[in-house]
Amino acid sequence: MTPRAQKSLRIIALTLAATVICALALAQTTGHPATPCKALSTQPTPLPTHKPIPCRTRLHTETSISLGAFSQLTIDRTGELYGSTAQGTAPSAGTLGTFRQTFSPWLGYSVNLGYSRVSEQYKSDSGYYGIPNELNINSNMYETSVTYIAHTSANKRISLFGDVGPGLLTFLPIPGNEYSVVGSPDQMALTGLSVQVRPTGVFGSGVDIHLSRHLDLRTEYRGLIYNNPDFRTGDYLSKRLTLTSEPTLSVVYNFTHPK
Repeated sequence: MTPRAQKSLRIIALTLAATVICALALAQTTGHPATPCKALSTQPTPLPTHKPIPCRTRLHTETSISLGAFSQLTIDRTGELYGSTAQGTAPSAGTLGTFRQTFSPWLGYSVNLGYSRVSEQYKSDSGYYGIPNELNINSNMYETSVTYIAHTSANKRISLFGDVGPGLLTFLPIPGNEYSVVGSPDQMALTGLSVQVRPTGVFGSGVDIHLSRHLDLRTEYRGLIYNNPDFRTGDYLSKRLTLTSEPTLSVVYNFTHPK
């Protein structure tokens, strides 16, 4: 082969090699816009993150309803009303319904509705001015109250709480009340009694036992402080400061599981 032919073959080989290299380069960049020369990352671009909110600014609302039974226990009162008198309330049973919401350990409230049938008993050692010796007034007692709630968790199964707040007690006399006058064995009907509403203060504390995710058992002491009703009889009956204790046992349903 002549030198001229060898030179021609070298030119053709170099041309083919350059063509192949250019074709490969074009194949790798086809469909991509021209970009500055930099290494392309194969890792996905991370999403922007936000700083977590401090726990102390988070409020977890807990909502529950409960239905329970209580014993109405009222201490006797004594005083002077045309002679020495004693005033008492016979023990009785009652029911209590509660709607409660708590937003933090120190922020919560409850709305309470209670009912009990009570018998007010009056005794006097004097029959002057027609004051009866023995007097029994039966009435339906309804409670409506709103209390402030504070609570804490002793462990995963037990929570402690306390509450205090204002309320109203409504006494609705039941027909058929009677009294007996000194020296007379006969019972006589008592008329002229009216419905009466008494402001009351409510306080108490208790324990919630968590039975399941949404079911609790609640045991608590509730105290009611109010002036005894006189059923709008004027000075005929005394208005003494009264303390009624209500130990209560309730079943609680939690709409939101406590954390």
